[in-house]
Amino acid sequence: KWAFFDRDPLPRWTQGRVTLLGDAAHPMLPFFAQGAGQAIEDGYAIAASLARHPKDIPSAFSLYESIRRDRATRVQLGARARRHTLHLRTPWARLKRDLIYKWQQWRDPSNN
Repeated sequence: KWAFFDRDPLPRWTQGRVTLLGDAAHPMLPFFAQGAGQAIEDGYAIAASLARHPKDIPSAFSLYESIRRDRATRVQLGARARRHTLHLRTPWARLKRDLIYKWQQWRDPSNN
């Protein structure tokens, strides 16, 4: 057994010359396997924002947050929702889940 800790999305990550990234900004449950990927995206967005505003750190960090917060929040909440579909108790519930996933793949093959 282990404990997972969940936190609601933060309304903001940045205050002046301080910002959060990765799990500090958007901790997520492991059910999408996206925690590290989101942190890498954060790093790229911070680098791009600092390149755009090299002498204005608060503006760079605000830009980074505006670029990343919506997507990271969607992934964070998606991982939270996925915990319910991955831990179903009955075989019938798991069969229904699997059929829904297969239908979604059939309907949109690019979503693999």
